[in-house]
Amino acid sequence: MVKEYNPIKKYPYSKNRLLVIDWSSLAYHQLFAMNSKHSMDYLNINGPEDELYIWRTKMVSKMISYIKLFNPRDIVLTMEGTNVWRNDVIKDYYNENAIVHYDNTGYYIRYDNFIKKVSKDAEGELEIDKLDITKDIDSLPEKFKKLSELPERVSEIFWDHVLPKYKGTRADSFWPFMVDKKVWKEYKETYLDEIKKIFRCHVIGQPDAEGDDVIYVATSKWKDNYDSIILITGDSDMNQLLHQPNLKIYNHREDNFVNCESPEDMLEIKVLSGDKSDNIQGMALPKKRNQLGEKGAIKLYESVGNCFAQAEKEGWDKQYMRNKKLIDLTKIPTHIQRELCEQLDKSNPKLGDMNDLYKMNITDKMVDEINKLKTFGYYAVNSLSSLASNPNMFNEKLFENNEKEHKITTQRTFEGVNEVFEDKPSFDFLPDLSDLM
Repeated sequence: MVKEYNPIKKYPYSKNRLLVIDWSSLAYHQLFAMNSKHSMDYLNINGPEDELYIWRTKMVSKMISYIKLFNPRDIVLTMEGTNVWRNDVIKDYYNENAIVHYDNTGYYIRYDNFIKKVSKDAEGELEIDKLDITKDIDSLPEKFKKLSELPERVSEIFWDHVLPKYKGTRADSFWPFMVDKKVWKEYKETYLDEIKKIFRCHVIGQPDAEGDDVIYVATSKWKDNYDSIILITGDSDMNQLLHQPNLKIYNHREDNFVNCESPEDMLEIKVLSGDKSDNIQGMALPKKRNQLGEKGAIKLYESVGNCFAQAEKEGWDKQYMRNKKLIDLTKIPTHIQRELCEQLDKSNPKLGDMNDLYKMNITDKMVDEINKLKTFGYYAVNSLSSLASNPNMFNEKLFENNEKEHKITTQRTFEGVNEVFEDKPSFDFLPDLSDLM
């Protein structure tokens, strides 16, 4: 049966709510939502600049929708690092645990429950053959070394062509857009500088940390500061946070809340089965050709209970601890958590002005919508000083009654703004809304 799409339309009001948005997850979702012939034709997308413009408007539209739905007092947007610490966890694990046998026929690398032979053909081209670990393990060459003990020129062959890398499958993933992938990935992060001024957001991140790390640290550090915390993400790994009583996860792909009866069980099963999207391998059990998938992980977890004790008994405890470090958010290195906490402590987002609003390069209709949110006292588009002096500025009933009829008084002023931009970026004709910001 096809699941009926039934997005949430209304959510209970709170004067003290934190909204945490997994920016990268939402950004990819909105970009790939454009990937259809119908969308390309309807949106009249003819080049990379058109793609970026449509993506920007979709992201701002989502921000407006979430502010309407949840009316958060504060917002945290997560940044993605470019050299994250989980890469080192993978590298350290295989440097220590991958064994390379060798003779004049080639190299035979044994890792997890794989054996692969690396050799060169008659023309000097690299050949990689997968062997059967249950049949071929006893016929490997006698000489062997740990991967870390090999010369760098040899170990690099295995890293480049054989061993799994964290999120290593994403580089070659489907990319149907005209804008260069690297350019877009950088652009989605830099656009946060514009977004944060309009919606008074804490933008948190650092080169060695992922959005997941920011989410965990922010929701843990500030859990007692807010009555309600809403996390917007499409990443099921975040379900492990649902043990926190005042936290709910809103899946932006389904436009509804996530239901996870046992976050602890979900986390344990994820550790056993790995994560294909992040290229984290499932457990390689003794005398098994294949690694554990989700069904096998559930069966094992239900049958043994204490999986780590079973892992120690059967010799796959190092694999278990590798995945625990990669997936369990409580295992984020202490120095990363401390540095992110320091960022949160120092963060003091300021609301921008009309110049900042127009620098976002969005539609006039969206500018009107943002100003309408200000008029009705939505917290994230008003300054903290305004909130302090007028704690009851938000009038939910007034907004509901006027949602359809209300026309922002500045609408006529914005007409012809594109022509103004083409001539000279002047804002003298715009109303002074600084008292609302």
